[in-house]
Amino acid sequence: MNKVYQSAAALVLGLVGLTGCNYEPHAVGETKPAPVAEMKQAFRDLWVGHIFWVRHVVANHAANN
Repeated sequence: MNKVYQSAAALVLGLVGLTGCNYEPHAVGETKPAPVAEMKQAFRDLWVGHIFWVRHVVANHAANN
């Protein structure tokens, strides 16, 4: 049970650390909206995939599989 608490604590600390990094730097000069939108969508897809696999690993770890 202690491992579960340690894993949960690490997950919470990681998420709290990531919320502090949520800012958008100001770009210098003009940006093209199409490539920026494509890049944002690509990063969003990567992030969603990462969240899916992390949840999958945590669920399997919790079920001792």
